[in-house]
Amino acid sequence: QLLVEKELAYANYKVGRIPETAFAVIKEKCSPSVVKLERVKEIEKEIHHDLMSVVLAISEQCGEAGGYVHLG
Repeated sequence: QLLVEKELAYANYKVGRIPETAFAVIKEKCSPSVVKLERVKEIEKEIHHDLMSVVLAISEQCGEAGGYVHLG
């Protein structure tokens, strides 16, 4: 899922939907060394949605660029 979100951000950047700076942050943060499985599981317990748990865990790590995660 991390690779999918990274590629989605790239596609959105290429078509002008997100700024290059946001793509750069998302690209850097979409890594298992940054987005921890434990945090994804914590979020999933709260919201009961596996995909959105990953999206939210990535967004948490991206600061202001987090609003561009899973755009589209």
